[in-house]
Amino acid sequence: MRYFCDAFSSKVGQYTEEEFETAFGQFKATSKPLIYTYFKDTMISTGSLDEEDIISLVNFRRKLKNWEHFYTVYETIEYLKLKFDQQLNKLEASGAFTQQIGNRVLALWKSDGYWYSGTVTEINQNRFYIKFDDGHQQWLTDEEIIPLEYRVVDAVECNCKGLSLYYPAHIIAIQGDNNITVQYEHYDGPANGPSSAEKEQTNMVRLRVSR
Repeated sequence: MRYFCDAFSSKVGQYTEEEFETAFGQFKATSKPLIYTYFKDTMISTGSLDEEDIISLVNFRRKLKNWEHFYTVYETIEYLKLKFDQQLNKLEASGAFTQQIGNRVLALWKSDGYWYSGTVTEINQNRFYIKFDDGHQQWLTDEEIIPLEYRVVDAVECNCKGLSLYYPAHIIAIQGDNNITVQYEHYDGPANGPSSAEKEQTNMVRLRVSR
């Protein structure tokens, strides 16, 4: 289960806001990652007040209101920890951290050490039978599977043009399992490989990751 968490006090940095907007856009499209936003209720000295910082904070909170995204206000670190623990407890109670038959996962293919997309099809105590999207099947432990949650900017390796070789890339757009756009990294290799910064529309089965 992936989640995006940010805590703000007296300003919102440009890159933090961009990361949030990327995560929120993906959440609207795919219902993940889960997003938790916290603002600290703190005293601000007028002598050190930075007008641009305050404006950035006010504008960002206005955006959240327009997006109907609710945030939590906290005063102390202890209260922040309490609220976050409560959120995690709710997720655990809902079964978000428990593997079930039908769950989509990234699973370790032991022969090469890479993680590929697949589905949990059987469960036997603490072992899970994974049917990989390419048709291979294998029993794995809980430590060898994680939720399938690709997101924009994730580093991956892609089976370029459906050939047998994988090349480093990163995801730049996701519109479902069968409509993923990647952009390849700088590459010096065989002539039939991707050119530097080349983009390709691909699908989940042709991606893999290392961990």
